[in-house]
Amino acid sequence: MDLASVDPRLAELELRVACDVTNPLLGEHGAAAVYAPQKGAWPEDILALETWLTHYADLLEAARGRGQGTSLGGAAGGTSFGLLCLAPRMRSFEMIPA
Repeated sequence: MDLASVDPRLAELELRVACDVTNPLLGEHGAAAVYAPQKGAWPEDILALETWLTHYADLLEAARGRGQGTSLGGAAGGTSFGLLCLAPRMRSFEMIPA
């Protein structure tokens, strides 16, 4: 993954992202393990998703040096992990239940 063309000003941003979960990207409480079964994924699908997310995280981690266990990394199927890698000063706000 080559992030050389990413505008360096992104590192200076403080993103405010509303997340209703605090799951890490990977592992027992990660995106695939927790949310894929809710969407109808079979156990073998969950294993494949975890493998793909691990590869995605490895590439981003190598490019930006951000850890895979980051809280909030599993929100929105890993979208928040990507945002954290681009703008490491991302903050989350606890969602207020309706």
